[in-house]
Amino acid sequence: MTAVNRHENQGNDFLVNMGQQCPDGFWYENLSDSKQSWISDAFWRSIGCPAPSSFPGSIIDTWLSMISPNQTVEIKSLLEACCQNPEQAFNEVIHFLSPEGVSVWMKCQLLVLSSSRGEPSELLCWHSNVTDMMTVQSLQETSNRIANIGYWQVDLRSMLSEFSDITQELLGLTRNQQVPISDVLDVTPDQTSSRQIKKIFDDIVKTRKSCDEEVVIGKDNESQRWVRLIGFPEIIQGECRRLYGTIQDVTEQKRREEALWQSEEAFRNNFIHAGIGMALVATNGTWLQVNRTLCGMIGYAESELMKLTFQDITHPEDLDNDLILLNEVVEGKREHYQMEKRYFHKKGHIVHVLLSVSVVRNKDQSIKNFISQIIDISDLHEAQRKVTGLLRTSKDQNKELMKLQNQLTKANKVLKQENQTDPLTGLGNRRAFHLAINEVLSSRRYKPLGIAMIDVDHFKKYNDTYGHLEGDLVLKKLGNVLRRCVREQDTVIRFGGEEFSVIMPGSTLEESRVMAERVRKAIAKERFPNQGITVSIGVSSRSGEDDIDTLLKRADEALYDAKANGRNCVATELKNPGSDNNGS
Repeated sequence: MTAVNRHENQGNDFLVNMGQQCPDGFWYENLSDSKQSWISDAFWRSIGCPAPSSFPGSIIDTWLSMISPNQTVEIKSLLEACCQNPEQAFNEVIHFLSPEGVSVWMKCQLLVLSSSRGEPSELLCWHSNVTDMMTVQSLQETSNRIANIGYWQVDLRSMLSEFSDITQELLGLTRNQQVPISDVLDVTPDQTSSRQIKKIFDDIVKTRKSCDEEVVIGKDNESQRWVRLIGFPEIIQGECRRLYGTIQDVTEQKRREEALWQSEEAFRNNFIHAGIGMALVATNGTWLQVNRTLCGMIGYAESELMKLTFQDITHPEDLDNDLILLNEVVEGKREHYQMEKRYFHKKGHIVHVLLSVSVVRNKDQSIKNFISQIIDISDLHEAQRKVTGLLRTSKDQNKELMKLQNQLTKANKVLKQENQTDPLTGLGNRRAFHLAINEVLSSRRYKPLGIAMIDVDHFKKYNDTYGHLEGDLVLKKLGNVLRRCVREQDTVIRFGGEEFSVIMPGSTLEESRVMAERVRKAIAKERFPNQGITVSIGVSSRSGEDDIDTLLKRADEALYDAKANGRNCVATELKNPGSDNNGS
């Protein structure tokens, strides 16, 4: 990668990797911090120009300055449109002209990434050299392989032009061996085209280099044609005496190109909308940006997925290996990694994926974020085909298949239970909490929803006095007491440490408070090893459209109120502690 002045970022492994995968050029522009911008050496090689030692402006300004003038306005307009609407495709064939006179056609695919506020923040552009499809390498090759190519020459001393018959027919001139150059300029549709042809001739004389340009001729819509103008200088005794070359009608070619470009407009943003999941992941595992394919792959809406981490949806058996490889990338032991892993679908089933992860670093080598590419490799259709084949083979095979399916179902059920169970108390863990909440919220059976957050009073002191083994016995017994006190439809969770939670579907705030008071009294009366145990309980209830985070926050606040009011009591989200014993 080329890195000069404020665009220096040689540690950006992702961009280096992208540059290596794009032999004809790749660049990256950070719209908020130009120091993070990159452009590959391959781009300069492709246009036959040495990489500059510095940039007078941004990468995008430099890139635009290399585009042929007849395309600059169009490309700027398309670029602005994509920044205003990042989902608009940018897949264009662009004509580049280097200061050294090299003419190159590039197919350019540009991606606009948006910030969390929906504003354009980053630009990525891939180049593919298509010059061989657009131009012919030499005049000799053109003459030998393409029909209807006319010859022309201009005597610079007399300013008279000589054209072949084909050239005169193409220009719509009367048959005349010698034609004033002014007659040629007069067949252009406007002053812009006329100035373009004149500039072509002037540039050949000035630079003494050949040219290869496309211009429009013909004054009305019916006669207007695109022509390819190739010109060479004739130098005699150090003086440019004559210009000569060929002219070719490329109207049909331009029409085919236009049709090609229009067909490619259906290809929208391969980075975001292809059949592959894409995500930007923060160093703490949270999602910075996800695409629709990934959301559809694992069943979450974008807003739901953004509240989770990749650890939350990763199968526990795959998580350790994932984190080991990720740490190796962080430590610089590898540039990227690829692995097969399993995600939990929102509905509970397993999605097998192929994960590729690359790291994006800041200038100081600190990690900015990770880029993940996720491909669904679940072989569902193949499995169905195999199952169907087995069913058709024989009834015995069908029975064996059913046995295997039952075994797998039981194994998955056990695995799911283990993943959702606290090993100490046998209660559900935090993952089970979220699954239970989501199940209640998605059901129309229960409208109100009560939550109780339960915390053991002075549990640290108990552990410090009697030891953690005795403390574990207390937690186990608390779990048993909670099971006895709740209803069948209620769910008891060990939320973490000495904190428990009870999910009460269909319970109003008052009903939830009554249940919580019943739990508190039962625990206060229970005999525990060494000494009595009390708990503080915070209660909240959802009757409207509050999300679960808001509900939990209110329950936690109520729990803090219970602690502040002397412990061994129940407090609701209305800050109404209730207890017949305010012991500590």
